[in-house]
Amino acid sequence: MLKKFAMLATMAALFVACGSSAETEMEAKAADMDVQAQETMDKLEADMNAAEAAGLEAIDESVEAVDAAAVEAVDGIEKAAQ
Repeated sequence: MLKKFAMLATMAALFVACGSSAETEMEAKAADMDVQAQETMDKLEADMNAAEAAGLEAIDESVEAVDAAAVEAVDGIEKAAQ
């Protein structure tokens, strides 16, 4: 009976020892995944900001081109009216 108890106690100790190691590994993997997710989010945010800046620049260039075309049209109309 004592041998059975000793065997069960040994098995329980091994189970607890291995279980806590697995838990620690899982926590470490979860932390690594959290870091990777944050890095990915940071990269996506940087890409999004760059795309936004490029879009705003394209809009500004378009507005300037339309303004220049409007000025030329008005000048052409004024010359034609004279």
